[in-house]
Amino acid sequence: MKTNQRFLNLRLLAALFVGVLFAALGGCAKSDFIVLQKADQPLAIQADTNTVTLYQKLKRANALRLDWTTGSNQGTGSAISYILQIDKSGNEFKQARDFSLGKQVYSKVFTIEELNNLLIYELNLPTEQESEIEARVVASFTSDKLAAEISTPVSVKVTPYKKVAETVFILGSATPAGNALHLATPLNRNAQDETVFSYRGRLEPGNYYFATTQDAQTATYFYKGSEEDRIVARETSGGNAFTIQEAATYSITLDLVTLDITTLKIDEPAHTQLWVFGSATPKGWVIDDPDEMERDEEDPYIFRYSGVLQVGELKIPTETGNFDQDYYMPPNEAGNINNPEVILVPNGGPDWKWQITEAGPYQIVLDLRQMRITFTKVSLYAQLWMVGDAAPAGWNIDSPTPMTLNPNDPNEFIYEGPLNVGEFKLPVATGNWSTDFFMPAVNHPPLTDTRAALVPGGDPDYKWYIAQAGTYKIVLNQLLGTIIIERK
Repeated sequence: MKTNQRFLNLRLLAALFVGVLFAALGGCAKSDFIVLQKADQPLAIQADTNTVTLYQKLKRANALRLDWTTGSNQGTGSAISYILQIDKSGNEFKQARDFSLGKQVYSKVFTIEELNNLLIYELNLPTEQESEIEARVVASFTSDKLAAEISTPVSVKVTPYKKVAETVFILGSATPAGNALHLATPLNRNAQDETVFSYRGRLEPGNYYFATTQDAQTATYFYKGSEEDRIVARETSGGNAFTIQEAATYSITLDLVTLDITTLKIDEPAHTQLWVFGSATPKGWVIDDPDEMERDEEDPYIFRYSGVLQVGELKIPTETGNFDQDYYMPPNEAGNINNPEVILVPNGGPDWKWQITEAGPYQIVLDLRQMRITFTKVSLYAQLWMVGDAAPAGWNIDSPTPMTLNPNDPNEFIYEGPLNVGEFKLPVATGNWSTDFFMPAVNHPPLTDTRAALVPGGDPDYKWYIAQAGTYKIVLNQLLGTIIIERK
């Protein structure tokens, strides 16, 4: 009986000891407990590939992944921190680039752009030529009884790309600037592929070619290659230029990697500028300076106007400074804005006008190809937020970063503060990923692109991209559908 009681006492004592031990461990950080469980493997590093060729067109894709084991704290309970080192092969890590990764980090992924920048700007490797790099991981311990552990290096063969020019200009006798390089017209850089540039504008009979800068001392020139759809680079001006036979509006696209060029003659609408005009508009019946409509950058037949309209009338003139001209008007004197039909009336007669019966913010879209018009009364939001890894609150849709309504303009929301490298978009509600979002017109546009669209349900899921962390000011005009993003 005494033996059984002694056995029970020992079991109770053991249970009490285990409970105290788990309570003590529970008081430690969970991460330290995980380190204690994992820190028993020899330190080793491996790469997911042994050869990498980098391409600028794919710069946001992953290029290289490095993984390593935990290393061993030799049963001391010491937490382990990691430093990844990368250097040229044979350099013995004397000028290595160090990445301090902290605790419980067992991998590092480089995008094509990140790895390319590391190779050419920090390791000074030649572009468009295969070189070899080495990577190793250093494990350090909180215990001063343990020396740092260094893995055996892993080697990777790499071929960095040479970045294409950041700007391209068009010049020549067919262009507005003629052959004056300092007046040459800039091309637009593609938001999705920064190696592609495009021009849209009128060209006269003559020739044209391209330059990467407006400085003859630094410019590289592009002329016609061996075929009409190819370009060739030259370090000096003078070459076989492209020719234009017929005056018209043209769309030209250059690919500086593939050296392809496409030139298309554009079918233009009858009018390239239009205005809104009438008692319902902000400027009233002022024909010398009416409010101009915005022409769509992608479709020249689409014109838009966003603004606050009063109760009153309006029509759309085809020129300014003259009442006796052609107008776009409703098809009858009723002027019902719910009727999408629109007609072009020579010399403004009969003088029919659209009737605005309810004041407020409106968006007007005129399609000259379909000869249709829509009037949409806009509901303004009282609150907007910012969500994304660029925003301070990250991807937290339940508590995203709020924007501030401009007290002097109910159309504007403002954010001033820090942004991280990453993406963001602007939800109109919290707690629901299926809500509507203000988004860019294309994914990851240049920050100079001021277009912002209200996208029902957030599909397609386009986002703005911040490439450089810092303090920014963002101003969104929900009525005009514009955004200004400035780094301060």
